[in-house]
This record gives sequence, C-alpha cells and structure tokens, in this order.
Amino acid sequence: MAAAPAVDDWWQVNDSGDPYLIGGKCHQCGTFVFPPRANNCPNPGCDGDELAQVPLSRR
Repeated sequence: MAAAPAVDDWWQVNDSGDPYLIGGKCHQCGTFVFPPRANNCPNPGCDGDELAQVPLSRR
C-alpha cells in the first residue's frame, strides 16, 4: 500500500524523500500558521491579508 497524505496540500516531500509540513507565513509581520491558508493573518495585532506557503521545520 502506498503512503498518501492525510490532508492534501498540508505536506510535501523534498528531493531526499523526506516529508515536511507546509505552513503559512504572513508577508507583513512574519507570523507562521498551520494549517496553511492564503489570507487573514492569525496575529491579532496585524492586519495582513496575504500569507505565503512555506516549508515548516522538521524539528
């Protein structure tokens, strides 16, 4: 049986075959969020409305 993601777009595999989680990062304040989303920064002190998808640390 092949491995399959529990939720699409929450993780990817790097060139070495190691899986890693995908999160969101606010362009305005730098806050990270998981699970990833495209808008609405979760930081109450920030009015940023655009988050970039970024790989999260494996640690």
